[in-house]
Amino acid sequence: MGACKRILAIDDDERVLFVLRRTLMRVRNGYEIVTARNSREALDEINARPFDLVITDLRMPGMDGVGLTEKIRALSSDTVVIWITAYGCHTVEAAAARLSVYRCLEKPLKVDEIRHVAREALEKRGVRYIPDHALAENARRRTEMSVRTPDDLVGAEWSEATCRRRTT
Repeated sequence: MGACKRILAIDDDERVLFVLRRTLMRVRNGYEIVTARNSREALDEINARPFDLVITDLRMPGMDGVGLTEKIRALSSDTVVIWITAYGCHTVEAAAARLSVYRCLEKPLKVDEIRHVAREALEKRGVRYIPDHALAENARRRTEMSVRTPDDLVGAEWSEATCRRRTT
């Protein structure tokens, strides 16, 4: 499997940290899970050793998750960052895109979603932020396209006519 993956979870709510730690420990054996209660503790951990994935709350006392992500980006552009918030991801989409945040998850968190997104983030390091509504729209379009026939596609007539001309 390679080197041990390190995940840092940051939230000022101890209950959220407990759930994140337990949930992430079950993603895959071999992940090292470290927790911090605020951005200062998180930066101490990040300065001590690199992390593959950082999951941080957006609203915390002191430095918020956006400020923390800016500091993380200054130290390492390779670290994957996931934001969690109880206040809606739509309000931070521009900042998430600017800082190359992998995903923004809304509280209350779903255990299966956390596991899936964390696993996916570690596999697809370097992928840029895509808002949830865009992911849903892409999935809807893929489903819609899979049930279409070639006659439903734009340019199908042109393609058939071109093929006939080339074969005659």
